[in-house]
Amino acid sequence: MVLTPTRVDIPAALAQARSTGEKVVLPAGWVQPTEGLYDGATVIAAVAYPTGTSHSLIKATEARFAVQCGASEILLALDASATEENALIADIMAVREAVSEQVPVWLHEGFAGQVPQHVQDLTGARVLHVAGVGGLL
Repeated sequence: MVLTPTRVDIPAALAQARSTGEKVVLPAGWVQPTEGLYDGATVIAAVAYPTGTSHSLIKATEARFAVQCGASEILLALDASATEENALIADIMAVREAVSEQVPVWLHEGFAGQVPQHVQDLTGARVLHVAGVGGLL
């Protein structure tokens, strides 16, 4: 997986992803509607990055726009202080409903402990391990 620390690194990261088959993780706001920019690369949009504290509808809007611009998958950041299951379900399902069923919605491994397995099963979200990165992206 290719992590892009700055916008300047995006073209090189996409080229690397195309040649290696790796996926590129970008903050959702960096995924832009540029014709052909993402062709041949799998882009994962990090939604609500880095804090996860934005409202469910903002998360859903970020996810939908990122997919419309070319992202193939979503990596959802959740509020680390959220422990109420209904709030977690609301966040995940708002994003899930905003994008096509074919778009995987992932939870960053840093949040996995706060999302019970039955909530992951209910929402269809799965944990994504981002190699070489501890905690948040």
